[in-house]
Amino acid sequence: MHRKPAHFVCRVGFVLLCVLPTAAVAGWIVQRSLPGVILSAKQEWEQELSRQLGLRVTCETVEYPRHDTAELKTVSIVDPETGAPVASAVRLEVIRAKDRWQLTGSQVVIETAQLPLLKTQFEQRWLRRETTGQHPDCEIVFRELTFHDAKQSLTLVDVEGHWHATTAGPECESTFRLPEAERQAPRGKWLVQRNRQTSPPSTRWQLQTGASPLPCAFFAPAWPALKQLGIGAQFHGELDFTQMEAISGQMRGTIANIDLDAVVSDQFPHKLSGIAICNIEKAEIENNKLSRIRGTLQTAGNGRPSGRWISTSLLAAAAENLQLTMPPVESFPANATEVPYRLLSLGFELSDAGLRLTGSADSLRG
Repeated sequence: MHRKPAHFVCRVGFVLLCVLPTAAVAGWIVQRSLPGVILSAKQEWEQELSRQLGLRVTCETVEYPRHDTAELKTVSIVDPETGAPVASAVRLEVIRAKDRWQLTGSQVVIETAQLPLLKTQFEQRWLRRETTGQHPDCEIVFRELTFHDAKQSLTLVDVEGHWHATTAGPECESTFRLPEAERQAPRGKWLVQRNRQTSPPSTRWQLQTGASPLPCAFFAPAWPALKQLGIGAQFHGELDFTQMEAISGQMRGTIANIDLDAVVSDQFPHKLSGIAICNIEKAEIENNKLSRIRGTLQTAGNGRPSGRWISTSLLAAAAENLQLTMPPVESFPANATEVPYRLLSLGFELSDAGLRLTGSADSLRG
């Protein structure tokens, strides 16, 4: 008689703890595998992601390897107005944790030409969105992220970031490294902070390149003037800007592989060729204008004049406007409009007192 209640409890426990959960999981798997459910889930994900991003998102399939995980394969993001491709990913895995979302992607590609569009959508739909209620944090992990361009592409690896809501406004921070950089070396960092406690609200943009320089062409879609530095120009340093009605901030670092032909010859009626490096100790921007800058500019190489040319008209203009000493005209070849030069090296400083240039070339350097 005493064993019957025990047997009954064991049987009920077996049914509740084993049979029912197994049946529920099996039913969930079968239900998720039905064609109609798969199509419905795919459409729901596409519609929700499109609504969140303001772009048209499509994917090939959606699978649920776990109850809290959705895996989207062959994801494509396009401009809904023009149909131009914006980004793609071979796989995106979305995990709903207890208090956050986790987004993991592989072979993620962003079209560099679409960065202005992405910046606009990011500002309007995420930085400036209404903050009614609590929005869960989001963690992002991309094994590799490629910014694709027809002329030059940039791949970042081990991209890790998070999206976090603060009392002042949303904050997004990510770290990355270039494939050639050592894992132990300082990583690059990108930070965006929205501050709704200022009037008007402001956005802070901060970039640290880490151990490796980044190609300036990467920033050109957002800052077209950088194209004038040449396709091989690279920046190594940090930027820190605050955007309200205008942009103010500062930067410091080194710009290497500057094409002087792109800077001077292609922009002015003078000739100046060669590859240069510019060290910026500090530059300040106030209300969209460069207000202060201090640094040095020097041609790269061993001092041989190969590939370095300057027009006689530029030499004459420098002698007239900058009070520089120009070589005797008779020392130039007859009817020469361009002459080779050995070294260009100068210091520069722009302040409230005006522009100050300091020559630093060594006349004894061979």
